[in-house]
Amino acid sequence: MFDWRLTSDTLKVRFSLDGLSWTGVSWYAEITYGGKSASRFPITGFQKLEIDSAFVHPLKSVAGSHSSFTFPSPFEAVMKRESVATVVSRAYEYERALTEIMPVCGDTASYVFNRYYDGAAIEGKPIGMGPGMWGRQAPWFVYFHEMGHDYCNASARFRQLYPLTMGLPRGPLPANILFYEGWASLPAMYAFAMIVGDSASQGLSPQVYESVKKGWTEIQKRFTAEWKKYQEHPALDKVNPDIVDGLFLELQREHGWQFFKRFYALMRPQDKTLSLFDDRVTNDSTDLRLTRWTLTAAIFSALAHKDLREDFKRWDFPVDTRLFDNTYHELLNYLEKERI
Repeated sequence: MFDWRLTSDTLKVRFSLDGLSWTGVSWYAEITYGGKSASRFPITGFQKLEIDSAFVHPLKSVAGSHSSFTFPSPFEAVMKRESVATVVSRAYEYERALTEIMPVCGDTASYVFNRYYDGAAIEGKPIGMGPGMWGRQAPWFVYFHEMGHDYCNASARFRQLYPLTMGLPRGPLPANILFYEGWASLPAMYAFAMIVGDSASQGLSPQVYESVKKGWTEIQKRFTAEWKKYQEHPALDKVNPDIVDGLFLELQREHGWQFFKRFYALMRPQDKTLSLFDDRVTNDSTDLRLTRWTLTAAIFSALAHKDLREDFKRWDFPVDTRLFDNTYHELLNYLEKERI
């Protein structure tokens, strides 16, 4: 019979103290074998444990018109100084205007502290943000990017093209992961541009406006530098989401934001897939790398009303001729029919 006292007299329990709602717990531990109790401590009743919560910061909440935040109390000064709820609510409105999609998060983007995410932020409802996300400044790009995921993921057609898959195969990042991340940054960049582009800054204080402007400048510089560096020595195995976003910025400069509004029009109705996105390259890899790169090239070409396959090839992005030709021409007809 297994006896826990013969192996260890230490019991480790992990649970959340967020919000300081617990000051103590009553507990007992029991080992079962074959459906029957083998050992228990204490033998009867419960053991009592007082919790020292002095090291845990209380959580506070703030809400805007389209945003809400649950955050560690030390971050409250940043929330107030940078009008975070107001700015993120404004970003929500711009991302909604760009995509015309009801996002996964619904009418309110909720950002919630999660101590187990470390330095990460994860999209969804709510958007979880680890301790590393609550520093001395508002991480504007993180807010806007994670919300961008919620808009993209709400479209069945987007998920059809760029599904999130767990576990990566060997070799270059597959197209679905590259564009899954890259496209989440596009609404974020649009929100940045619209907020900064408003000369009146929509009532934001000069300090807040400059904070958002700085974030936008840094993101443009980062993506543009990555894209320029890649173009000097293009190699598919080197492509990352920042390079994809650098490409997006080049397309925006050439075609304007209307180019991307038409992309999101193609992603609607958001609850319906599009049959032409189901076509596949014969004998493609299991993660459909060639298929998804080719579909992306055809979509960009149709939106630009210009065959861009040679540009893709010059950038070492793979394109299948048969699939490209079929999809490109079908998309041109579809866009004309739907008046997109």
